[in-house]
Formats: sequence, structure tokens, C-alpha cells
Amino acid sequence: NFTDKTYFRNTLAYDLYTASGGPGLKAFPAVVQRNGVYYGMYDVVEEAQSEFLERVGLDPDGALYKMGNGFNSTTFEVEKKTRQYEGTADLQQLVNTASLNASQGEIWVKDNLDLAEWVNYLAVQTLIANRDYGQKNYYLYRDSNDTQLWSLLPWDVDLSFGHQWNPT
Repeated sequence: NFTDKTYFRNTLAYDLYTASGGPGLKAFPAVVQRNGVYYGMYDVVEEAQSEFLERVGLDPDGALYKMGNGFNSTTFEVEKKTRQYEGTADLQQLVNTASLNASQGEIWVKDNLDLAEWVNYLAVQTLIANRDYGQKNYYLYRDSNDTQLWSLLPWDVDLSFGHQWNPT
């Protein structure tokens, strides 16, 4: 973890998501030795895939997208993690909501977003003071087989708890 030399921000942030009832990834710091010699300190963070979804009580056959953009593209900085046998029409429909007028958008949001999960996500992001989300670094999950609702899930939370990116 180049940016967080405490090696605890990922662990604390994801644990806080889990404690809030949300779907937090498992994370912990680890000392790595090579041939019995100290090699380095690293963050171990669970990969968000179908096994993660199942562990946190979500349908592992739901659509999971790793997003590195500001919610404005289905191709740029987007990695589909599950349901790779289908296209991204569901994500395109979600991105298209930005062009709806206010009343259409309000109806669409109420019908298609898991609002409690979105509020929880935003509350925890605020609580951990994450400075690196919104414009990127999140997962979108759609319960494709049941409710059809979209949720936001956390990703890349190392710039939290007062930590800021400083490349020098």
C-alpha cells in the first residue's frame, strides 16, 4: 500500500462498513517474510467477486461492476466482475438516468435503487472521511434475479481517516 504507511485504514474502513450492516470487504495488514527475512508490510484485501457477494448475503449471480469513473460510462474504467456472459445494458440504463428530467429521475431512483443501502454507503463514506470516492473507486451491484435494485459497495478506502494523496 503505497499511500497508507499505517496499514490500518483499509482494515478500519471496511470493518466500519461491516459494523454498519453494509457489505464490507475483509481486510487486514500482514507482514511478509521471504526465506525467513522481513520482506515488507502489506494490506490484504478481499477481492470482490461472487464469493464476496455470497458471504455478505447478496446474490452471487447479481451483476457486480468495479467502477473507476464518475458514473458516466459503461466502458471507460469499468470491469464487470460477475455475469460476464451478458452485456452491460443494465449499467447503460443506470448511466442514462442522468439525462432524465427531475420527476422522471425521482420515480426511476425510487423504483431502481436500494435507497437504504445508498444512504448507508454515503453515511459511512462521510464517517471515515474518504477523500477518494464519488468520481471513482466504488462497486455497483444489481440484484439481477430478485429485486432488480442497484446498490453501492465500497472499494479503495485507503485515503480515509484524514489521509490525503501526496505522490511526493
